[in-house]
Amino acid sequence: PRTVLQKAVDAWRALGYEPMLGFEMEFFVMQPDESSPGGWAPLDIPSHRVYGVGTGGDSTGLMFDFFDAAEHSELDLEGVMGEFSPGQMEVNMKYGPAMDATDRAFICKEMTRELAARKGYLVTYMGRPHPLLVGSGLHINFSLAPVGGGPNAFDDATAEYGLTSLARQCLGGLIAHHEAIC
Repeated sequence: PRTVLQKAVDAWRALGYEPMLGFEMEFFVMQPDESSPGGWAPLDIPSHRVYGVGTGGDSTGLMFDFFDAAEHSELDLEGVMGEFSPGQMEVNMKYGPAMDATDRAFICKEMTRELAARKGYLVTYMGRPHPLLVGSGLHINFSLAPVGGGPNAFDDATAEYGLTSLARQCLGGLIAHHEAIC
């Protein structure tokens, strides 16, 4: 997969653009539960609040562990928060050049798994680990900047909807090829 991404980055650079990515990764923290299939159940958080932080989003302290470890490792994490379901969390990575952003996201996923395991929990990025809960996703924010620096090549405040023709062409390509992408 990394080789495929590098080829795409090289193709965009040949056109004069630097692909920029930002990752929002959702996952579930699971706790041991012998009565659940596979021996794991979603984390039980009685004080759960949708998009909560602190004990309302995580009674284990893992959110703070994730953020502190990411900061120490210079992963450029923008935030960690509770998501819709109890035990569901999201980490948001700082936007950056595609290869660097992707490498940081990969390391961050491994870091969350390792830190949770140290406390006896399991982190899964599976889309829907439990049939009664909402699913998790991966949101990838994408734009292009001129090679060598400059403003977002998708942004034009004077254009219809604030989008450049390049942005509209990229959206058209995503729509045309959505079945192959998903």
